[in-house]
Amino acid sequence: MLAIVGVGAGAYAFPDVFSIPMRRIAAFSHRQEAFLNANMELLSADEKDNWSKPPRLAEPTVEGISAAMSYSCWFNYSGYAHLSEQEDESVWHVLNQRGTGPVVAALGDSHLTMLAPRFKYLFDVATAANQPFPTMYYRGRSGTPPLTCAPNHTGDVAFIKSVKPKVVFYSTNWIQFLRAGGGDDGPKADEPKCCLGSYIDSCNYQNMADVHELLERFKAEVRDMIALGARVFVATVNPEGPECSPFNMLSGGGVGAVAPISRAAFRKKHDKFISIVEAAIQASGATMIDYSDNQCYNDVCEVVSMREGVPMFRDTNHFNPFAARNYLTVLDQIVEAAFA
Repeated sequence: MLAIVGVGAGAYAFPDVFSIPMRRIAAFSHRQEAFLNANMELLSADEKDNWSKPPRLAEPTVEGISAAMSYSCWFNYSGYAHLSEQEDESVWHVLNQRGTGPVVAALGDSHLTMLAPRFKYLFDVATAANQPFPTMYYRGRSGTPPLTCAPNHTGDVAFIKSVKPKVVFYSTNWIQFLRAGGGDDGPKADEPKCCLGSYIDSCNYQNMADVHELLERFKAEVRDMIALGARVFVATVNPEGPECSPFNMLSGGGVGAVAPISRAAFRKKHDKFISIVEAAIQASGATMIDYSDNQCYNDVCEVVSMREGVPMFRDTNHFNPFAARNYLTVLDQIVEAAFA
């Protein structure tokens, strides 16, 4: 069982825009992060791998849920350098920039950005143990999938090839960008479009023929990377939804809806697109990554962790930095493959 012990939070500066209540919430979040990170070593390897495995050791609280809404639970590129004067989450970042070993290149949307803390954690572990770690080039463009429909995709692929990676990793929220609002019929467009992110429209300009064409192009790209000597990993779709957002977990000043969601029910709901995405991944020769391996225990996907009792998402579909850093062990094989 996870023992509750005191952990000093140390000095922490808050953005000037924070109100007094937000400063209190952020201060709790910082203390919580320090406590949780310090106590992860008390968990068994199996417990670290899955936040939904029973028994429940901590119940959700208003304070813990409120902390998950704070500024500190947004994307975190701490420890990465950026390869341009512009500093935001969309530029190419690099981890272990001075490394002389193999290269890993990662491309995606915000569903790649959210994973950055795990790779930084693995880098820190390797450094502390005086073990090698690959140089990682990392680009996540919010609202932009790593597909030919993206205006910058050709340049991104050219950059990846230029660094001669041993491993390539793609992560995107497929079901946002492949929705075929134009229906099952109709010819494919000469240049198929992807749906806009965040479900802000019906995507009636994309049909199923366009979806299949985009995935055919993706398969060809992956096969090209493999032919150049890279091992390729591609993430599939993991359970998400409004139930996951901490902003939907409070009610009347207390803890509200925190019931788990069903992995099978989620996959059934989105099967039309998940099935063809996964078929494309498998046909391309890539290795498939499934975040639900760490998120769900059998069919049960808890929205607050069983051991810490805190939300694992920052909104409806992005893991927060704590969840990514401490639980997403499914990503470790990407680093391991660089030295295979």
